[in-house]
Amino acid sequence: MNKDIRQLETFEKRLGRSPKNRFHLLPQDIGLFLVRCLYAIIEILLSILFILVFTLPSLFILSIRKLFTGKDVFVQKMIYGADARPLKLQLFNVNAWLPRHSSLFIHVLSRKLSLVGVSFRDYETVNIMEGDPWLLRFKPGIINLHFIQSSSRIAAGTQNQTDWDYLHHRKGLSDLMLLLLSIPALLYHHTEENHDREIDIFGIKMLNIMMSEAIELIDQRLTDKHKTPVFFVNPDCLNKVFIDKDYYRILQMNEVVFPDGIGINLAGKMLGTPLRQNLNGTDMLPHICELAQSKGYKIYLLGAGPSVAETMKAKLQQKYAKLEISGTRHGFFNWEKEADQVISEINQAGTDILLVAFGAPNQEKFITRYGNSINANIQMGVGGLFDFYSDRITRAPLWMRQIGLEWVFRLMKEPKRMWKRYIIGNPLFLFRVFRWKMNRTV
Repeated sequence: MNKDIRQLETFEKRLGRSPKNRFHLLPQDIGLFLVRCLYAIIEILLSILFILVFTLPSLFILSIRKLFTGKDVFVQKMIYGADARPLKLQLFNVNAWLPRHSSLFIHVLSRKLSLVGVSFRDYETVNIMEGDPWLLRFKPGIINLHFIQSSSRIAAGTQNQTDWDYLHHRKGLSDLMLLLLSIPALLYHHTEENHDREIDIFGIKMLNIMMSEAIELIDQRLTDKHKTPVFFVNPDCLNKVFIDKDYYRILQMNEVVFPDGIGINLAGKMLGTPLRQNLNGTDMLPHICELAQSKGYKIYLLGAGPSVAETMKAKLQQKYAKLEISGTRHGFFNWEKEADQVISEINQAGTDILLVAFGAPNQEKFITRYGNSINANIQMGVGGLFDFYSDRITRAPLWMRQIGLEWVFRLMKEPKRMWKRYIIGNPLFLFRVFRWKMNRTV
């Protein structure tokens, strides 16, 4: 409990308070109070609008359904309300998230729920003394950061961490911004709880697992000294297989292929095999560094332009003091004439994990061609990872990643290079997924 009190005090200090003046208004609180009043008015008006547009039509349709089928209009759910009080909710008895939860907007008017707030916690399964009991003091929100992150399938923190992140950064009209961010999240969201172990797109099977499971798999392969190529595929990669059959065969034959990108999330939803988590290399690298640091694995950085890998090495070692990076080399060398020398350097350095940043499909072809000669047990193609971690290219802010719009940020940063991939490539990929779903042929 002392830890929980410290967390509350830390949270209050971020708001400009201390335990001694916890119940005194500070000057900055007056402005915050006025903003909160404005938001409360907006919240009420939006709730009334949602009731008219979603709640009443859903109630009418489901009532008609009950007359003909006898199927219940509502299902019950018990959650923790504000101050950890039990709150019984009546959800509409449908699977789609928005119609199902549209019955809750009336609770915003009664002040039992917020339009935006912390995430729901099930009263039957969550022990009040487990996790972070201070979070149970806050009013749950129909829209919440945990919902947005889980909809886009990014590998974020735990539910508690996500809620604290929301509370720590809550200021001004940030709740209104979260409400806007929920709009694209509804497009990606699915309610299915049963997930296939693999997602099959165009005959390429991707592992449909959580980030923690992916790291466990990599750790196990390193422990067993089982040489394993690891590839990531996004919509652009899967567009390339239509013109590069060698690349297609490499991906088809490889055992460890991870799904990367919001486009794969949408494709999985279209095919009825929803994605559990977006496993991109940029989000995975910190986990790999922590694993390597804790178990003494050596990482070699191969690829990108001159000095990029060296800069990335310096930045990683600032963050992970015990991380051992066995070597670096840029990716501009002649495979026919210099590959043997590069491989010799990698092997002599005692490398366990080789990160190859040549871009797809060159990195996959390099690993497939020379992998047997390389002693590293994990050989991973990582695309533009080095550019992000060397700070040569700025990554999209967290809020854009949370709603699956990282590609928009990259397009804004590099329009000449990226417009074809995203403006033409993304719709083309989804069309090909639809056509493949109908015909099951590439």
